[in-house]
Amino acid sequence: MVALGLVCALLGYMWWDFDHRFHRPPPDVAAFARADATRTAGASAARADNALLKKLSSAVPWAVPLGTSVADSCTSVNQGSFGGDRWSPISCTRSTVLYAAFDGELHTRLRQLDTAIDTQGWAGTSSGGPPGTLTAMATWMGQVGGDPPSGTATPSPSASAPKQIALFVRYDRGSNGTLDTAAQRAQPRLQVGVAGRPYSPFASTGDNQALDGPPTRLASEGTVYRAWHPLSTDAVARSAYVSHHYVVAFSITSAYIAETVPTTPPYRPPTGNGVPPCYSGSHCP
Repeated sequence: MVALGLVCALLGYMWWDFDHRFHRPPPDVAAFARADATRTAGASAARADNALLKKLSSAVPWAVPLGTSVADSCTSVNQGSFGGDRWSPISCTRSTVLYAAFDGELHTRLRQLDTAIDTQGWAGTSSGGPPGTLTAMATWMGQVGGDPPSGTATPSPSASAPKQIALFVRYDRGSNGTLDTAAQRAQPRLQVGVAGRPYSPFASTGDNQALDGPPTRLASEGTVYRAWHPLSTDAVARSAYVSHHYVVAFSITSAYIAETVPTTPPYRPPTGNGVPPCYSGSHCP
């Protein structure tokens, strides 16, 4: 019996040690989300994103605003596997989506959207991938609204009957489609989705968009929402199609602050006398 008790105790300790070493709780994301630096950075991102969306909306006065959704959250992702938990540094992201409805000849409207987006300093991420404008994307996908085949006439502006379309393009702020530096990666991202009945536009909402029901927050152990003002993309589109032909969703995503993780110097083997080498900046004998 004594031996059995010792075995049970040993197994219990081994399980506790395994759990302690490899199953670690996420970092204190809530505290990071409440920190003064996070609040300041979040407020700055909100002002900047709202200003960018206002400029885009003003550049397409024929589009009728339908509403704006906001999802602002901080998160740490568990990057571990069977070897144990490994949580990423905390980062905070704000997703803002402006929905608008419009009518008119689709090819003309896509061209006007392309012009408005380009003049606001956005560059489509087309390097090595799909086309970087809405018109080119429609052409590439073989959807209505694209450029007509060579030798055919451009659609008449009066041809305003609604057509089925569902596409989107992603853009970077003045990056010409490349993200080579950390500073560029920190810039806001834009996604523009265009759809016609019966489809809903693609939108980066920062939450879960249910197929049949209201949006829900992302259910993740390492995620804390700082602000959440949801809209159902499907519900917005259905309401718009009562009196309009098309819906556009302007989605701006800003990663505005990230946790600074201290770095450690690389391992260097001891010197011949068994004394570790002196690192730059340390007090060496």
